[in-house]
Amino acid sequence: YTGACQHASDSDCDHWYDTHDNCPTQYNPDQLDTNDDGRGDACPEKIVPLPPPPPAPSCTASWNCGYNYTGRVLVNCPAGLGGLTLQALATPGHTVGHQSVTVRTGDGLVLIVGQAAQDARSFATGEADASVRRLRELNADRIHFSHDRAVLRRR
Repeated sequence: YTGACQHASDSDCDHWYDTHDNCPTQYNPDQLDTNDDGRGDACPEKIVPLPPPPPAPSCTASWNCGYNYTGRVLVNCPAGLGGLTLQALATPGHTVGHQSVTVRTGDGLVLIVGQAAQDARSFATGEADASVRRLRELNADRIHFSHDRAVLRRR
């Protein structure tokens, strides 16, 4: 192209649009590429990118929502994650729409309390509202909290 530099599409202002420039970050209007590798001679040493991560397993999920905002998500992943079940539980108290989550794995039931309880101590020994009583009754194998690194484990 000719005329003033179009910074939005020509980063180095060499009058080659970035999509066609063999070195879009370095000014090289001659587009010299002596070894014909597709990278302009003006470009810094080639950086080898990391290989892409392996593809994620193909999973399907179905959601059923109850009248009281409790729900159940069934997740099916054929690549070794089959049988994983997530369940959203209405645990109002912190906020009206607060939810906690259970994850059923091969290792048992994992409870993610969220902010239904401030921390592990208040969950285990503090005064319990209806939501915390409901969560305690689940008798989860592992319990995680939003504001506490502690993880309660069933013995």
